[in-house]
Amino acid sequence: MGDSAPPWDALVGQVAEVSRRLSELEERVRSATPEPGAEDVSIAVLSSDWSETADTLGALGHPVRLRLIQALAGGRSAVAELVELEGLGRTGQIYHHLRQLVSAGWLETTGRGRYQIPPARLVPLLVVVTEARR
Repeated sequence: MGDSAPPWDALVGQVAEVSRRLSELEERVRSATPEPGAEDVSIAVLSSDWSETADTLGALGHPVRLRLIQALAGGRSAVAELVELEGLGRTGQIYHHLRQLVSAGWLETTGRGRYQIPPARLVPLLVVVTEARR
């Protein structure tokens, strides 16, 4: 995420705020009358083929990949920095996991041997991880 990445504590605070707001919205949805067209969106999502998301969600289903994403969210960006972390494997193994995360859209390359979480994917990623811990 480079030099402009916010500190980890700030990201944690933002995720907590998003989680709180999501809970409020869920409560409002439970107690509110649906807006016109809302049922159409729900029906479209519920009737779509959810198996199409298996690869995207499956990319997060490996402990090494989650550690890589956590390290990248924490400010590391180069493979050389990731190799220094304990338990992630050799360089080739790290590249294998990074390719899967890029293919699934959770990461993007920013240069040779450099990666980041796409800004539009950061909050959804943090929400998925936060909700999976429940």
